[in-house]
Amino acid sequence: MKKSVLSLISTLAASLALPLEHAAAADDDAPSGDLTSMGSADQNRFGLSYRMGLNISAQFKNLGGYTAQGMNGGAYDNGFIYPDSTTATAHPGYTWYYGYAANTPLRPADAPTDFDLYRSSAPANLTSSDNTGDPQHGLELTYNRRLGKLGHGFWGLEAGLSFTDVTINDNQTFQGTALRSTDTFQTGGGAVLNPAPFAGTVNGPAANNPAGWPLVGLAPISSAANAFAGAATVAGQHQFDAQILGLRFGPYFELPLSRRWSFGLSGGVALSYIDSDFNFNETTTLNPNVTLVQLPSQTQLGSGSHSGWLVGAYVGGTFSYAFTEHLRAFVSAQWQYSGDYSQTVAGKEAVLNLGASVFVPIGISYSF
Repeated sequence: MKKSVLSLISTLAASLALPLEHAAAADDDAPSGDLTSMGSADQNRFGLSYRMGLNISAQFKNLGGYTAQGMNGGAYDNGFIYPDSTTATAHPGYTWYYGYAANTPLRPADAPTDFDLYRSSAPANLTSSDNTGDPQHGLELTYNRRLGKLGHGFWGLEAGLSFTDVTINDNQTFQGTALRSTDTFQTGGGAVLNPAPFAGTVNGPAANNPAGWPLVGLAPISSAANAFAGAATVAGQHQFDAQILGLRFGPYFELPLSRRWSFGLSGGVALSYIDSDFNFNETTTLNPNVTLVQLPSQTQLGSGSHSGWLVGAYVGGTFSYAFTEHLRAFVSAQWQYSGDYSQTVAGKEAVLNLGASVFVPIGISYSF
């Protein structure tokens, strides 16, 4: 869309260059004693402009997130613990069926009876702020109706219909907080644990097996939770595309500076209809120094469409130069407040900030 807008602008400028240059050369710019500008008798004016948007930004919220392993079972990051085949009949509350990875903490060091199993996760609470794609490109069609004279100037009503194509990308990498819950398990009767790594079986050791292992209680004797800043890495891409159809309406005042030059002020109500698409693809990886083992990365992706209205206000100033009694070139600067527009897809949120947007229309107008 941006390439097509720029192509249209180039074609329009090329088609108008020669007649505008000829008209400007044929008509001098001698100042008028009463500052009556060229075209001052015209009451209607239509304008067409390229409209550049600046200070349009987006936030991407609720980024990241990692779901802990085995939340409803006996699976942990660095091991496991489940009832064995004879738990219910032979040793209720205890099991042979447990295991732990290398580097799992075993205590006490000389004759360990306790071991820690971890579950690691990460909240989806990261925010990517101040993402811009400036400049954003668009077009605007305007109509001015002159209603009266005020001092040396003129006043009237102005309306504008605009289209802006917005694209904002974010492919930053973020470091978030990893959460680790710890459950501590203990052997029965003070029996000593086998060295890590270790993995028991569902049927337990054979009777009188010298290479057997002790029973362990199924319920943890203690639990704890810790947070590790920077231990979760979130990488990927977030993209927000929007087509904004704008309508503005309000009064204007135009003051001649010479026969050809004039300056105008305007302001009023701004309506925006936004049709947007938001898609993301992100991967979260946890630091193995926290989890003790290399856990697989978790990927989240999603896409969706949304639309909605925003109501705001605008103020602007315009310099214009008259080539003839009816034909002018102009450049404007408009400040527009329309608030925030948000879209949520699979828990991730894109927020388009239009609270302090600046638009720069550059174009031509014809009056009659």
